Amino acid sequence: GGARARVRGTASAAHAYMLVAFGVAQLVGWVLWARGHLLGVLLVPLFHWLFGVNSSHDATHFALSGSPAVNRLLAYASLPYFYSPGTWYAQHVVMHHTAANQIDKDPDLQHFQPLKLHVADVRTDFPSGEVHTCLDYLKCFGAGLHLAFAVPIAAGGACTRSFRAWYMHMYSPPILLPPGLARSASHRLLNLCAPVLFVAFIAYPYVAFGGGCDTRPNDGGGDGGGVLAAAAGACMSGGASGWRNWAGGRGGCDFGFARKSLFAFAPPMISSLIFMLVTQVSHVQPEAQRAHVDDESDFFKRQALTSVDYNGGSRLWGALTGGLNVQSLHHTLPHISSCHYASIYPKFKAICERHDVALVERTSLLHAAQTALRYIWMLNHSKRKLLFKEILAGA
Repeated sequence: GGARARVRGTASAAHAYMLVAFGVAQLVGWVLWARGHLLGVLLVPLFHWLFGVNSSHDATHFALSGSPAVNRLLAYASLPYFYSPGTWYAQHVVMHHTAANQIDKDPDLQHFQPLKLHVADVRTDFPSGEVHTCLDYLKCFGAGLHLAFAVPIAAGGACTRSFRAWYMHMYSPPILLPPGLARSASHRLLNLCAPVLFVAFIAYPYVAFGGGCDTRPNDGGGDGGGVLAAAAGACMSGGASGWRNWAGGRGGCDFGFARKSLFAFAPPMISSLIFMLVTQVSHVQPEAQRAHVDDESDFFKRQALTSVDYNGGSRLWGALTGGLNVQSLHHTLPHISSCHYASIYPKFKAICERHDVALVERTSLLHAAQTALRYIWMLNHSKRKLLFKEILAGA
């Protein structure tokens, strides 16, 4: 199994065991969250990320398994807080990976709009024009709202014409369903799973943690099998009030509005922050946006140059980031499972050096985040903009 996985480039048995562990931890987090335990608010986004990035991301690149059915199924591990697989294939696999950091083709450059993420972005036809506030930087907490809710609705046409027109004007290039898939009713319906689940998980605390329920422990209210038994019993016999009693757990469910809002919005906001931090800091860097990168005629050299890497030989950081700590390698060989990156990276780096491709590296994720934030700040202040354009054009 391990030898065949290395030959095919799909996930190893060890990677599969890791996914099982992350999946179980995520399930525990969801149960705690659903029962009103604060620990669940932290465990859910952490293990939702670790399970999702190590399964769904590889699966959408057809790199997780040799079975198309397994890849398609685990692509939905991105739900409910990250993205809809229905639009992710077009947005990420096709648009981003073939045109990384190309201002008119890469949808990843629109995450913070109207903030600019590229030195070549000269658009001014946004409501806020050239004036930016700290609120624009807080959009790092809303990636899930954009990718798992707004994008699937707009792309699938499940919205008003005015909203779709606003979306296509605000976000350029727009993320749309490929024409062949757009004609498939089943694909359009599956695409709507993301916004439906996103709203359902936000609504859950307001429904389940209603006031006035019994604060004493429920039957089966302990951990383990009793939790599932109580949940099943509530579902079959108690209806909404039964769910509220089950959700009360050991601490009761008489939550105020603020506590309900914490359980509703903290997990998707933390998930979005992790998503934006890990996925974007590698590309939004001055070295990755220099003029000669776009002018590079060799497709694979250009892919390697559109990212900065950190902790390239670390299996730990490979697991924590789903291999996105070495995006130069991922963009060059996206069909290889991320579980192989740590062992491949030194060889990949040597090949790049042999062909005069100078990979850019940072010492850590924190270092990469610092330089990315500094770059974004300078790009969006007019006094600095011209200086940066001159530096990058002449690099």
